[in-house]
Amino acid sequence: MFHKEVFAYNAQVDCYKHGWALDFTVEADNIHDSQFFPVLLAKLEPFSPEFIIADSGYKTPSVAKFLLENWIIPVFPYTRPRGRRDFLRLKDFVYNEYSDCYLCLENQVLTYRTTTREGYRDIKAIPKFVRSISC
Repeated sequence: MFHKEVFAYNAQVDCYKHGWALDFTVEADNIHDSQFFPVLLAKLEPFSPEFIIADSGYKTPSVAKFLLENWIIPVFPYTRPRGRRDFLRLKDFVYNEYSDCYLCLENQVLTYRTTTREGYRDIKAIPKFVRSISC
């Protein structure tokens, strides 16, 4: 089997609130939307936009940071949370300042184990206790 070559292009159009096209760019289709976002925004600078409404292809941390640094409010669509549903995040637990530890929903202490290479705090629970509760 051979891979079929496809020549496809992607047109990105900047529109005004009434649907009028202000500007556009045409790029290869295999480039992610967020990679040529600065080119689109440079063409919008004469209009000094206060808000940018974009689809989920532009919903990346780098695009959001770029917009906020330029005092433009990004408006992105809702996306479902990624990751496994059965994992709990650190914000799901209660921090006890007096003991400098985190507490489970059943007030059991979760001990700090180490900091990962990515800079996250690794918290460990007692395995036999975790099996018996829905924490």
